[in-house]
Amino acid sequence: MSAPSGEPQGPFTTNPVASGTPFSRSTAGINADSGSNAPFQPSMGDGSGMSVNALGGGNAPWFNLKRFIGALACAVAMVLVIVFSIVAVSGSSGSTAALQATSDEINAQIETNGDVSVNELVTIQMRKRDSGPYHQLYRTIQLDSSLVTDVSDVTVTRIMADTSTTYTRQDFVSPDLASSVWDSQYAGHWYLYDETNNTDYLPVTDALPISAPDKPTQQKQLEFGWNIPTTESGTMTFRITYTLRNLATEYSDVSETFWELVSADQSMPIKKLTATISLPQGANTSNTWAWLHTEAKSSNSRDSDGTLHFEINNIETSDYVDVIALTDNSMMSGVARASTDARKDYRMSTEAAKEKQWHDQQVAAARRSVVFVLFFAITGIALIIWAVVGAFKSYRNSQPWLAAGYWHDPPAMSPGAAAYMNNVIDSSKDAQKCALAGTVLSLASKHCLLLVPGPARWYEGIDLVNTDPSQYRSYIEGVASANGKPGWQRKSVTTTVCLLVNPTHGDNIAAYNLCESEAQLLRVFALVADKLGTPVFDMDQMSDQWSNWRSGIEEMETFQAKCSTEFSELEATNSQAGWHTAPTLVALVYLLALYFSWQLGSLSTLTPLVYVAGLLVIASICFSLAYGKSRGITPNGQRWAEQVQGFKQYLLDFSNFHDRGVSDLVLWDRYLVYAASFGISKEVLEQLYLAEPRLQDASWVDTHTNNSLLYWYAAPRARDSGMMADPTATAAMNFGSLDDFTDSLSTSLSDLQSSFDTAFSDLHAHDSGGSFGGSGGSFSGGGFGGGGGGGGGGGFGGR
Repeated sequence: MSAPSGEPQGPFTTNPVASGTPFSRSTAGINADSGSNAPFQPSMGDGSGMSVNALGGGNAPWFNLKRFIGALACAVAMVLVIVFSIVAVSGSSGSTAALQATSDEINAQIETNGDVSVNELVTIQMRKRDSGPYHQLYRTIQLDSSLVTDVSDVTVTRIMADTSTTYTRQDFVSPDLASSVWDSQYAGHWYLYDETNNTDYLPVTDALPISAPDKPTQQKQLEFGWNIPTTESGTMTFRITYTLRNLATEYSDVSETFWELVSADQSMPIKKLTATISLPQGANTSNTWAWLHTEAKSSNSRDSDGTLHFEINNIETSDYVDVIALTDNSMMSGVARASTDARKDYRMSTEAAKEKQWHDQQVAAARRSVVFVLFFAITGIALIIWAVVGAFKSYRNSQPWLAAGYWHDPPAMSPGAAAYMNNVIDSSKDAQKCALAGTVLSLASKHCLLLVPGPARWYEGIDLVNTDPSQYRSYIEGVASANGKPGWQRKSVTTTVCLLVNPTHGDNIAAYNLCESEAQLLRVFALVADKLGTPVFDMDQMSDQWSNWRSGIEEMETFQAKCSTEFSELEATNSQAGWHTAPTLVALVYLLALYFSWQLGSLSTLTPLVYVAGLLVIASICFSLAYGKSRGITPNGQRWAEQVQGFKQYLLDFSNFHDRGVSDLVLWDRYLVYAASFGISKEVLEQLYLAEPRLQDASWVDTHTNNSLLYWYAAPRARDSGMMADPTATAAMNFGSLDDFTDSLSTSLSDLQSSFDTAFSDLHAHDSGGSFGGSGGSFSGGGFGGGGGGGGGGGFGGR
């Protein structure tokens, strides 16, 4: 069917203005009514006495409360997801040791003969493990003929809330026995086992001979253990006592006790170790000297009688704890290991060198930490500011400079381009869906196709092209009632399309004033009609074709591309990458750098702050992405945005213009086209009903709207009293069906302060060549590295 020159042919006769206004997709600012190149001018009044404000000259808004709340909720939700993920991963990764000593309290006495008597109260936490229950706990002790030759005076007592149980000695037994046998025969006993020779150890009898310093030595690894009742999980406290024999060596000037409390190869972390080491009678701070070696965080002090005190937190399995004590020989007697060499000056100088080296390393590390902290803090703050400011800036750049004006005419652009322009302003509307809905209605308003409610089977035997809708409305109502939809009160499951022009058959469509996107969508409908073999089909039938119709999908993609091209040629938008995208990319680099710095140890002691910094940056980026816009409106695009926003506001406020009447209804086909492009069809139709009460008069509707897109919306509604009482009720022909179709932190702060203090303490004196003032054996200033070695070293374990 070809269209003659002049007015397009179809089942309706209509006012030329209502049938569609020609426009050019490539010429900006063409007047929709005249087709001239004169700039589009807004109407300044409507004859009702209500002033219509001029457009332009306003300030684009930077704040949108609804968008702000949504973006803030998105940022908070993302942070919560990450926090819960970190907690879940940490909880399931096994990072918490199955066995750990939650506390270890040591009270020791250095005897005058060089022995060390130890009284140790240890609390061990056992967590459930895959390998089965626990049967034994133990402490390892390293014997060395030049340091510690024997272990004696062993006792083990289990301490409970209101009682205690003393264990007795028994030979070592492997716990690979049934739990019932173990509990009845072996639990409640302790043992000493020589791991070097794989035999039970007997004090004195199996002791090592004493060897002088710097001479060949003999060694043994002992396991001092105690059998516990079969335990899946729990916490137990034990008091263990033992004596380390011949730990001191007497030199010509002083006696030296070099005790390794914890070796670096222990199998169980210790959460908190506190120790008190008493020196022989007669000791004071002037005739004794001591040093604490550990790389864990520690504090130490001593009393006037020389007693040593120290506390160490979070000793990992690779950490060591050593104590070196020098005592004047006058307070020692009967020390078995002796040397004629002097020791004090050597020990004082070597410990001073180690302490200075450790201090220098800590200062350098602290300064590096400070540099990293300052860098990531300043960069993070700048990034957060950039992201937040960019969010508001890019949003403002995407808004029209519309103060409070209206635009009375449809925008001079295709329905598809209008949908994309509206999406820039209001991203809650899907541009592709709205472009399709608007273009379908535009084709109907230009009489290239006819849209009627219900499935195509309802119209069998009816000539939709040449029959007035009011003549077959009653027939269709009867069919609808028979199909379970009496009175049209239920939403139609589909919409029927009657193709009036078929360009694939050679019909001339030039007179219909179609833009390229409309022509392409008409081609899609024509291809569907040819594939189905009928010009009358419904949306359900059309949907069924897409599953295996590749060429049809490509044609639909071409339609979408043409809509996008029509919008692009308006030159209405520009990229907001600098405000919207760039902060995200920089944030990714920042987070990667933060992660690797943390992993490499530069920020290892500041883990909570690393988490906080990362979460704040992630939250700001989420907020920026949710609130900001990737595309802004160009100065040229502001003219187009004003048309879209002004016309959209005019439609939404249409009922305020009280003299709207029959003469304006001829424009409503085009109004509804752009209402669909803006995604506000329902709201606009309600405005029309408020402005034109006669739409509730069935005879008036049949007389005045039977040639309009409104007919199948208004006619059933005018005949249904329930729908008249409820103007928001959904009628059979609703434009939403088109959318349905297209749907088919305190510890970390303390560490940070410590890093600053260490980095800058005595900085002037140190950098100006001042000498390093170490502890000098005063057992103050905390422990330092450079240790390792000593006698009796070991740690806790369990099986």
